[in-house]
Amino acid sequence: MVLRLPSSKTEPLPSPQLEGIVEYDEEDAEEFAEWKVEGIVLPADCAAEVLKDSARLEDMLNAVRGRDLLLFVYARDFALRLLANKRFLPSVQDKNGKITSIWLPLIDREEERLELSVIEGAMPQACTSAQPDKIGSELLRGFIRNFIDLMCRKLAADSKKVDANEGYEDSVRWALALGDRNPALSCNSESLVCKAIWEWSSRILKSSEGEFRLCFRIDDVGEVLRLSTLAQSRKDPSLVADLSDSKLISAGRFGGETEGMMLHMGFASRLSPLVERILHMQRPGGLVLSPSEAYDFLDRHAPLLAQNGFGVMVPDWWKERRKLLGMKVIARPANVPKPSGGMFGIDALLDYDLEIMSGGRELEKEEIERLLSLDVPLARLDGR
Repeated sequence: MVLRLPSSKTEPLPSPQLEGIVEYDEEDAEEFAEWKVEGIVLPADCAAEVLKDSARLEDMLNAVRGRDLLLFVYARDFALRLLANKRFLPSVQDKNGKITSIWLPLIDREEERLELSVIEGAMPQACTSAQPDKIGSELLRGFIRNFIDLMCRKLAADSKKVDANEGYEDSVRWALALGDRNPALSCNSESLVCKAIWEWSSRILKSSEGEFRLCFRIDDVGEVLRLSTLAQSRKDPSLVADLSDSKLISAGRFGGETEGMMLHMGFASRLSPLVERILHMQRPGGLVLSPSEAYDFLDRHAPLLAQNGFGVMVPDWWKERRKLLGMKVIARPANVPKPSGGMFGIDALLDYDLEIMSGGRELEKEEIERLLSLDVPLARLDGR
């Protein structure tokens, strides 16, 4: 293969990692030049195994891993985390005039975007030495996409081999091809099924690239708890806008106009039945919650939505709930006659009082009885 490398007048310069091992003078570097280098072309699955075992191979062969190889090791680890968090989706693509199935990475969480940006920023020029005209970020994203596709096919493969192009409708062929090493489909680009799959996956990817994301907030308004739906800035989570802001949505800043917002709502509705109720409202905006519904959302639905990339804003009293209510034990030596027979019980050793505390004060008996009579998991006390 031909690589474009930093060179002296007579030869390519050694990698920086060989400093102290191989003698060279950086002042000898004059320009980048093309050199024919012997190498081994590895299938994708073999390349993935080499990256996994590169540290062990480094020790076995007494070699040094270059920064370009280490970069792809980091990229592989990043892709594995995407797989572990189920951040991928199936789709189709037109590859050189042939329709093929493909698994695509879904990178829409702020921490994922930040990590990918850090990897891109650390990418040495050696990564593009074989393709100098290609942008480094495109090469990196292509590697992650191919790795995700490879691993998903391995996970989806069935022990029983079925020909994805033998006597099935296009939708079934596509599903079978997602678990096959051969991704090709015998349908053409005009297939209605292929078009629908492409449009569906494109909407998801486009919605994940928006400046804003869907956010759910519990508003404590007087005696009422309300679940509100907002658009939240990915870069600055404190910046939120009401979904009724038609200018925000129609401008596409939410990731694909109104359709993008509804797509996010559809995903969230699978995680919370309360969001599903909002989705079926004539104008999705908010929902007044009962104490039991509010507790379910805060305790069960909110963490699940946050784990799946949605914004979640909860009242301060919920964040500090473990500090609001507690029990205080006051113990003192017992002042009772020694029992006959030499047997001691707890009452003979100490006296103690139990106090129910809220916000640093003891609750009165009437307050405790009132809370018990409510028979709900969430109740208002001292205005909280």
